[in-house]
Amino acid sequence: MKRSFVLLFFFISISAVYSTFSNDPPLLLPEVLVSGKSNASLTVQEFKSKEQELAQRAGAVEVINANSYKTGRYSTLKDALQWAPGVYVQPRFGQEESRISIRGSGIQRGMCGGRGIQLLQDGMPINFADGTFNMQSIEPLATRYMEVYRGANSLEYGSTNLGGAINFVSFTGYDTPPLTARFEYGSFNTFKGQVSSGCVLGKYDYYSSISTGFTDGYRNHSNQSNMRLFSNIGDKISEHLETRLYFTYVQTLSQMPGGLTKSQLESNPKQANPTNSRNNWQKDYDFLRVADKTTWQEGENKAEAQVYWNHVNFTHHAMALFLGDVNDDLGFMLQWKNEQEVLQHQNKLTLGLNPSWGITDEPVYLNNNGNAGKQIDHDEELASNFNFFVQDQFYLTKKLSTVAGTAVTYAVRQNTSLWNQPNNIDNSGTQTYWGYSPQWGLLYDVTPEAQLFGNISRSFSPPSFAELVNPSYQGIMPLKATTATTLETGTRGRAGRYRWDLAYYYSWVENEIFPYSVNTSTGPSVLNTNAGQTIHQGVELGFDVTLCNSLFCHSTTTTATLDKKKEFDFPKNGRDRLYLKQVGLFNDFHFANDPQYGNNQLPGIPLLYYRAELLYEHPRGFYAGPNVEWVPVGYNVDAAATLFTAPYAILGFKMGYRPKRGCSFYVETMNLSNTTYAATTGVIANAQAPKAYLAQFFPGDGASIYGGIEYTF
Repeated sequence: MKRSFVLLFFFISISAVYSTFSNDPPLLLPEVLVSGKSNASLTVQEFKSKEQELAQRAGAVEVINANSYKTGRYSTLKDALQWAPGVYVQPRFGQEESRISIRGSGIQRGMCGGRGIQLLQDGMPINFADGTFNMQSIEPLATRYMEVYRGANSLEYGSTNLGGAINFVSFTGYDTPPLTARFEYGSFNTFKGQVSSGCVLGKYDYYSSISTGFTDGYRNHSNQSNMRLFSNIGDKISEHLETRLYFTYVQTLSQMPGGLTKSQLESNPKQANPTNSRNNWQKDYDFLRVADKTTWQEGENKAEAQVYWNHVNFTHHAMALFLGDVNDDLGFMLQWKNEQEVLQHQNKLTLGLNPSWGITDEPVYLNNNGNAGKQIDHDEELASNFNFFVQDQFYLTKKLSTVAGTAVTYAVRQNTSLWNQPNNIDNSGTQTYWGYSPQWGLLYDVTPEAQLFGNISRSFSPPSFAELVNPSYQGIMPLKATTATTLETGTRGRAGRYRWDLAYYYSWVENEIFPYSVNTSTGPSVLNTNAGQTIHQGVELGFDVTLCNSLFCHSTTTTATLDKKKEFDFPKNGRDRLYLKQVGLFNDFHFANDPQYGNNQLPGIPLLYYRAELLYEHPRGFYAGPNVEWVPVGYNVDAAATLFTAPYAILGFKMGYRPKRGCSFYVETMNLSNTTYAATTGVIANAQAPKAYLAQFFPGDGASIYGGIEYTF
């Protein structure tokens, strides 16, 4: 990582010297009058275009401009997604590891990794082929915008999960400055630096970003470091055809302090779990990705082909075990869109195919102080998925449209035990899954900028190898796929000084995967099993309002001459303002007459979550104000509802200056009152059971301060 850090600053120095001392005369180009369609990228949609497209979805969706989180610290995935309605994201222990859930997806993955959401980079999966994902391969600073699809509103990406999908869309040479440098430093010796560049060179364009960071962490044994390289090169072969090549390399090294018991959290939240530090528990992740996207667009037709290869070296020093996984995933996507009128009515038809394959070589060793000791097991895991989908949106009138579609999924999970030793439990076996995910919805445009929507959908999520393979179980576990039927209704839009995103959903979930205490051939153990029926219902809220404007800065243009739509468009109206941004979640997830847990709440997710920020914003780029995060009711950590977190509220404040070009800066303080709280928890069956593992609490960071500077050339 030190070499990566030196290379980063070498890159900055060379760029600065070249920009400052180059003797080459400036290249003067003749004035050109541009008419007709924009020459922007065909493979990557512009932000405004994507925003307008998602406004016509009959479901809960959101597009997040990257500039919204660059006004403050970016050290965790939470910093990027904390203002996305419906997304619950909390860091487990530092920069690289976060718990992320939408509508209760992946609720059983309390300790590490995630499932139940499709994470994508430029429309291509980051997930392993078995559905699990790690957050280490994501760099929001290299992202132009993020698309968030909650529930069954992400059919076009092949996602049939209950949680939906999040797509991180990269910059291209068409929408980025020639050179940008950003550096952050703050508490716990936390540093993050990024240099990026993009340009259009005739029919070619490129974007490249290199970033590096490190932190000692708030807790003991929580050092982390990373280096990320993101690049893409586009070739506009013709006016209607473009191809784009992507290259990504990520290296992260993370010490894992583990969970604490509730008493340990309250007495000293900075401490690491003694077992974790003693066995040097770590999670190291090397990610290599090569991908290509080719887009053809002419008239009402658009066809797209994508292919990707992901290679991951994943070393997980998991307490007593040392896992050395090598994973290779290959997939492609074919998609066709047609917007030709049908019976003189507007119509949008989409067809797609998304197959993927993955193979994981997983030798297992005893953990010898962070090194591989004696080998005790060796598995080979094969996952394949074939997903076909069709969706049509037909406009009954100019304001009312109906959406119908379905996805058909075939998935295979095969594990082969290669460790043929005496007394070894053979985990070999194969499970196959068929899933059908129909959906139907309505969308009504109340105004050009406000919509009402409602839909009914079916989700389907086969289990991952983390649930299917257990060293205490002979063969592969006979788990069923998790399915759900979901009703959803909501509204989104803007009117004057108000902007809102509100959705209510109710899901009947069948065979949700959850840990139970069971008896096996080798004795009692905790295994993942299907939980029967559970209920997920909730409210997702995003509500922003301009409380007042023209406090110190008045527009030079009278209100009468302003475009009515732009009257409250900051900063175009030339006024300053006091702006309140809010997101809230109501999560009612519970068992439905379960023979063991009755109607208890599902553990690991708060019933209520609220976050707000009040900013004074000046049209020249200055901003300042406080923020709050509030969990007013503690939630249970175990399914038996015998162990609970405490409610908490934490305060922060940030200020900064961010113009469109030139130098910007920020200063942000977090947890000003140094509150001790659990940011998130693990999940267990019964905290009162004999030998129950109670170290399930992950402390949030204490009082901290961060500052950053960015220069855009």
